Amino acid sequence: MHKGTLEAINAGTGTFQVYGQKLSFNPQQVKVFNRDGKPGSVSGLKNGANIRFTLDAADTRNRRVAVIYVN
Repeated sequence: MHKGTLEAINAGTGTFQVYGQKLSFNPQQVKVFNRDGKPGSVSGLKNGANIRFTLDAADTRNRRVAVIYVN
Protein backbone atom coordinates (compact mmCIF):
# COMPACT_ATOMS: atom_id res chain seq x y z
CA MET A 1 0.00 0.00 0.00
CA HIS A 2 1.25 3.47 -0.91
CA LYS A 3 0.45 6.74 0.82
CA GLY A 4 0.75 10.44 0.12
CA THR A 5 -1.02 13.75 -0.30
CA LEU A 6 -3.17 14.50 -3.33
CA GLU A 7 -1.42 17.30 -5.19
CA ALA A 8 -3.88 17.36 -8.10
CA ILE A 9 -6.85 15.27 -9.16
CA ASN A 10 -8.89 15.15 -12.35
CA ALA A 11 -11.81 12.78 -11.95
CA GLY A 12 -12.93 13.30 -15.55
CA THR A 13 -9.73 11.92 -17.07
CA GLY A 14 -9.07 9.52 -14.19
CA THR A 15 -5.71 10.87 -13.04
CA PHE A 16 -4.18 12.19 -9.85
CA GLN A 17 -0.75 13.27 -8.73
CA VAL A 18 1.10 12.19 -5.57
CA TYR A 19 4.76 13.10 -4.87
CA GLY A 20 4.98 14.54 -8.38
CA GLN A 21 3.99 11.25 -10.01
CA LYS A 22 0.89 11.03 -12.15
CA LEU A 23 -1.22 7.92 -11.57
CA SER A 24 -4.35 6.82 -13.40
CA PHE A 25 -7.58 5.19 -12.28
CA ASN A 26 -10.83 4.15 -13.87
CA PRO A 27 -13.45 6.57 -12.45
CA GLN A 28 -16.22 3.96 -12.80
CA GLN A 29 -14.29 1.07 -11.24
CA VAL A 30 -11.94 2.53 -8.59
CA LYS A 31 -13.09 1.88 -5.03
CA VAL A 32 -12.92 4.84 -2.64
CA PHE A 33 -13.29 4.54 1.14
CA ASN A 34 -13.84 7.53 3.43
CA ARG A 35 -12.25 8.15 6.84
CA ASP A 36 -15.05 6.26 8.55
CA GLY A 37 -14.40 3.17 6.37
CA LYS A 38 -17.61 3.55 4.40
CA PRO A 39 -17.63 3.59 0.59
CA GLY A 40 -17.15 7.02 -0.97
CA SER A 41 -16.83 8.44 -4.45
CA VAL A 42 -14.13 9.96 -6.60
CA SER A 43 -16.00 13.27 -6.59
CA GLY A 44 -15.37 13.51 -2.84
CA LEU A 45 -11.58 13.57 -3.26
CA LYS A 46 -9.99 16.99 -2.80
CA ASN A 47 -6.50 18.39 -3.34
CA GLY A 48 -4.47 18.21 -0.14
CA ALA A 49 -6.22 15.09 1.16
CA ASN A 50 -4.01 12.45 2.77
CA ILE A 51 -4.64 9.13 1.07
CA ARG A 52 -3.47 5.54 0.91
CA PHE A 53 -3.89 3.59 -2.30
CA THR A 54 -3.21 0.25 -3.92
CA LEU A 55 -2.22 -0.36 -7.52
CA ASP A 56 -4.10 -2.76 -9.77
CA ALA A 57 -1.99 -5.91 -9.95
CA ALA A 58 -3.37 -6.67 -13.43
CA ASP A 59 -2.15 -3.32 -14.83
CA THR A 60 1.38 -2.70 -13.53
CA ARG A 61 2.61 -1.07 -16.74
CA ASN A 62 0.17 1.85 -16.54
CA ARG A 63 0.30 2.21 -12.74
CA ARG A 64 -3.50 2.15 -12.49
CA VAL A 65 -4.95 2.61 -9.01
CA ALA A 66 -7.52 0.08 -7.78
CA VAL A 67 -8.47 1.31 -4.29
CA ILE A 68 -8.16 4.72 -2.58
CA TYR A 69 -8.48 5.17 1.20
CA VAL A 70 -8.92 8.70 2.58
CA ASN A 71 -7.08 9.18 5.89
